[in-house]
Order: sequence, then structure tokens, then C-alpha cells
Amino acid sequence: MFIIGGSLFTYTYTYEWAMRNLLFPIAIISIAFAVFNKLALAIMSATGLPIGIILGELIGSRLYSIDVLRHEEMALQANYVQQSMPHHYGWLICIITYLMALVVGFAIQMLYKKRIQKLSTCSENWMVLLIAFRIGHKL
Repeated sequence: MFIIGGSLFTYTYTYEWAMRNLLFPIAIISIAFAVFNKLALAIMSATGLPIGIILGELIGSRLYSIDVLRHEEMALQANYVQQSMPHHYGWLICIITYLMALVVGFAIQMLYKKRIQKLSTCSENWMVLLIAFRIGHKL
């Protein structure tokens, strides 16, 4: 996400904020889910952040531009006193999307527990075979 998004989303608010504040904790959470064999939670945790960044930027930018226009229209009034600045809510949308992805991952994990355990066991077996092949190939 950091490498791909660095070129695509460099000048966007939500991407920059998420990389500064969310990337490391979410990476730790995703790795912890994978280590404890919670495959659905690990996948949803890893995909929740990019989806949250995209939705946060699209929806947050639109809300921000509407808020700026509203403030500009109000500033034209003679007795207008500005009480607040317009806000970009991309960060909030990103966090909510990530949390919803975790809820979906938890539901999938609970509903399809047997299938996911088979899949993760199968993927572990493939990983062991791949590592053994790589070690044997290097010798």
C-alpha cells in the first residue's frame, strides 16, 4: 500500500493521514491475525485500509468542497462571523470503513470457521513445501 499509493495518492489528505497514523498499527493487527490463524480477519484487515483510504478520499473531498462553498456563501453576508473552518472527514470515513471490514471479517471467520481452517492448513502446507523447495533449490 505504501509503495503503490506513494505514486498514486501522494497529494491526497486521507492517504497521507492514514500512512502517518494507521499503517503501522494495522500492519501489526493484520500480522497478528495471520499468526493466530484467523485468515478471514487478516485478509479483511489488510484490505480494509486501502478501501477506507479510497472511500475516505472520495467522500471526504466531496463533503469538504460542499463545506467550503457553504462557508464562502456565508462569508458574503454582512453580519457573518466565522465560527469554524471546513473539515475533511476522510480520516473518519477511513477508520469507519476499516472497522466495518473487521466486523465483516469476524463474521466470515465465525460463519465459515471449518472451511477457513482447512484453507489455512492447506496454505500452510503449500508454504512449507515452497520453503523446503527454495532451501533445497539453493543447496
